[in-house]
Amino acid sequence: MFQIHQEPKSETECLSNIKEFLKGCGALRVETFDANDLYQGQNFNKILSSLVALNKVTA
Repeated sequence: MFQIHQEPKSETECLSNIKEFLKGCGALRVETFDANDLYQGQNFNKILSSLVALNKVTA
């Protein structure tokens, strides 16, 4: 069972939400990025690549 924080108030809650998203991507066999990269705003090319791949899989 997963928990989504509708209004995350801490780094832990934000990272938890990102990790749940990444689990969903993994279930679709989409190559993912590191949750910390999104939270910290780094390695943006990897994040964009994952989002493009997710778009293709779900289109």
